[in-house]
Order: sequence, then structure tokens, then C-alpha cells
Amino acid sequence: MNPRSQLCDAREWTAKSLDDIGRWPGGATPSKGNPGFWKNGQVLWVTPKDVRGATVVETADKLTDSGARLLNWYHAGSLIVVGRSGILRHTLPVAIVSHPFTVNQDLKVLVPHESDDTIHHFVLHSLLNREHELLGKLVKAGTTVESIDWTTFGTVRISWPPRCERKRICEILETADVAIRNTAQEVSKLRFLR
Repeated sequence: MNPRSQLCDAREWTAKSLDDIGRWPGGATPSKGNPGFWKNGQVLWVTPKDVRGATVVETADKLTDSGARLLNWYHAGSLIVVGRSGILRHTLPVAIVSHPFTVNQDLKVLVPHESDDTIHHFVLHSLLNREHELLGKLVKAGTTVESIDWTTFGTVRISWPPRCERKRICEILETADVAIRNTAQEVSKLRFLR
């Protein structure tokens, strides 16, 4: 096979708004007064406190099936964005959730308009790369807590290469992320041994 046939034409890059890429629905909080929604729950219910890095594997609170039926369910591998939290003063919390899940009202989830396994990771890296610029553009100060202006959020444009290029970029970035995590673990071990 000709190696050039696997390369994408760089001229095919465009720009897309976040609303052009997909819908951004959210979630809710089922009544905390109803133990049937919460007790012994197994369904991930993601809230801002669960977003501590680029991946969410576990949540502090879980819903029962009856509680989760009240909300939208989202696929494993979906991208979430925290839209209301004090952390927005300095950080744009975005992550990929590794298992099927629901969210509360303070988060939005990317539901792409097209089926493509590169979209969530590519948008994640695009948002993280422009974190400080986006915080200045999107965050509005609330009376008690900062929040994202979702109307403005939807108009944010990101560079949009063809699928083969998005896949290649994501593979490179994921490899780098693994190397960074491994190095951080080694440093942590060395500090402990010291």
C-alpha cells in the first residue's frame, strides 16, 4: 500500500462551531428525598466534583435504575463539559466518561451529529488546548458561582481536519498523555521512597 494514500490532504481542514459538531444536552438531579432513586445505585451520575482530570471512571453518587430513567443516558466515551462551578475561575473542566452515565444540571454532554469515534477526543483536546482563552470568553460571573454562557459556547469555532487526520492527532496526543501519566507515577514513587 502506498503510504501517501493514508495521508490526508491538509487543505481539507475547515473550522466548525461546537454547535455544528453536535448537540449539548445536560441533565438534572432526581429528588434526594426519594431513596428509591439513590440507595444502592449503580448508574454513574456525574457532577462537577467528579471531574478531576481528562477521564471520569467513577462518581461520588450513583443512581438506581429508577432514578436514572428520569434522565438522559449517555454512551461510554462521551465528552462532558462542566458549565457551572467555582473552578471555572481558573480551569475549564472537560473529560471523557469511561462508562455509560447520566449528568446533573451543571454539565453538558456532546452528542455528535455524525457517528465518528474520533470526535469526542478531538474536541476534548481542542478545548484543553484553548482553555485560558475560552475561560476569558465563555465564563460569566454568577452571584454565587461562575458559569459558562452556553449560547457563546456553541459559537466557538475549532479547527476541523478530516477524520483520518483527527484520528492520527488523537493517537499522538493519547500516547503523550500516557507517557506523562507514567512519568508522574514514577516521580510519585521516587518521592515516596525518598
